Amino acid sequence: MLNLWYSDHSMENLSLNDPTQRGVLPHLQGTERLLARAASRVSGDERSAKVWALPDLYCSREIERISKGIFSGAAYSWDASEPMVPTDAHVHCCGVSVFKVGKPPESVGEFASRLQHAKDITENASTYKWNVGGGNHFVILGESQGSPGLEDGHYAIFHSSGNETAKAHNGLYPKAGNWYSHRIETIEDRSLNRAIRFIRGKVAEQFIKLAHMEETHNTLRHRYLADLIFGDENIDSEILSVQHYGMPSANSVAVGCQWVKDRIVPLLTAPGKPVYLVRPQEGGPNDVTIGNTPALLFPHGLGRECTEGIQIQYEQDGVIFNGQRYTEEQTLMDDPRFRIRPCEISDEGSLPEVIQAMLRICKGDITGTIRQVFSYCKGNHLGVR
Repeated sequence: MLNLWYSDHSMENLSLNDPTQRGVLPHLQGTERLLARAASRVSGDERSAKVWALPDLYCSREIERISKGIFSGAAYSWDASEPMVPTDAHVHCCGVSVFKVGKPPESVGEFASRLQHAKDITENASTYKWNVGGGNHFVILGESQGSPGLEDGHYAIFHSSGNETAKAHNGLYPKAGNWYSHRIETIEDRSLNRAIRFIRGKVAEQFIKLAHMEETHNTLRHRYLADLIFGDENIDSEILSVQHYGMPSANSVAVGCQWVKDRIVPLLTAPGKPVYLVRPQEGGPNDVTIGNTPALLFPHGLGRECTEGIQIQYEQDGVIFNGQRYTEEQTLMDDPRFRIRPCEISDEGSLPEVIQAMLRICKGDITGTIRQVFSYCKGNHLGVR
């Protein structure tokens, strides 16, 4: 009889080891074990899995993800003899694009007018959904001066996901009655009081193809929005477009984690604070091979820190989080206990401190700094920065 017990906890802890992350790490070990058990069932022999916890590791906003042991700021990988995807990772694409802007809006009023024009066209005449300004998504007009690897001038920064089909019948989310729901399998671990769902074989192969298509889709929709808001004649060039949610390879999922090779990546911070461009260095513990895919794993932001300790107990349709019961339909999006790390960015001195702490783990060189001028984001839709 096949032994599906997995005891080789190979999780790579590249986190900051702050109290929030120390509360999450044991749950990631359980996720790693469940992934290995699923891969072993699919393969018919004992297989392994691996999780990398990055410096921005934190609790996902959606209780449904937390209840399955999926946390942001991490990469999840497994070894199986045929295509397999853990559907509870809620695979979709989300990323950041940066464009050089020739002639920027001169006032917040002009910025607002251009945004409204783009929103009206997107909602009424395009196939895209307007999802900037919601959640932690945003559009920023920024300015760079004196950066060693970035030309002086103005830049447009987009952070959003391509969610047009995510929860539709033909989408990737594991919704009841969708195109692959009848092929979902479940594996449980009673000692963890947890389970994880997955698909395998040809349906998983099709899923992986769709996930990779979504990455291109999100890059194209960012350019579409940039042209609408700033004018295609004013978009001089695309500086970068990097995803931080998706499938780096056929046997891995990155959740709030960038995967690149020989590319500059954005490092997001907080409302009103600079956005950094970083060239990750090779040779460190985040320089990995996932399947046959070499990748430099890198945090995409600072993550969210909890102002109190984290305790999670699993239930059939939700979790008990710090003594309070939540169902899978609920979210921690606006929970006041969660703030951008560090909990209080009270001055310009605390931001470089946490940035340098991250760069000591996932080494990289800051090549550019973009200061926010105008921003469109949740809670401050037309902030003047």
